[in-house]
Amino acid sequence: MLTLPGFYYVIICKETVWISKICMSAGYLRNSFFLSIMGMAASALLMVVDGIFVGNGIGSDALAAVNFSAPLFMFFAGIGLMFGMGGGILASINLSRGKNKVANINLTQSIAALLVISSIITILFTVFPHTVARLLGADGYMVDSVAEYLFWFSLGIPLFVLIVGLPFFIRLTNPKISMWPCLSRRW
Repeated sequence: MLTLPGFYYVIICKETVWISKICMSAGYLRNSFFLSIMGMAASALLMVVDGIFVGNGIGSDALAAVNFSAPLFMFFAGIGLMFGMGGGILASINLSRGKNKVANINLTQSIAALLVISSIITILFTVFPHTVARLLGADGYMVDSVAEYLFWFSLGIPLFVLIVGLPFFIRLTNPKISMWPCLSRRW
């Protein structure tokens, strides 16, 4: 038996895993864990491959422009995760109570919020890329490179936050399918 913070107890038996009062089959836990690890590995692989291609193909200035913009990747992934996890939890609770219509409303509200927020940010980034580049710390000759990268990056922000947020809803119906959006956002 393993004690987790918050007085949760984990008991791992031959075919089941008990976490406090929650029982999961070992096969479900194994499959979910494996698919999540595959998605994270694809994300890490993208960063490495992107750095190699940009650094060798375009040059060190372009790689610096991508790195100036790197905090924005985490920011937008955070927005997608926030609405995806929050809405997914609410939808899961409502589905377990048999409230399918309310769960559909949770999904719709999460998608709408993601699209509205990301569209506003996309408009701001495409209209004011030089200002955003300066806010990210670019100066001198790097401002133009960062601004150009931000312009093209900003056009994909709505799709990016949806791809990060929607697997939480897809996982409610079929966990194996939710791995593919994680892989597709990286390739």
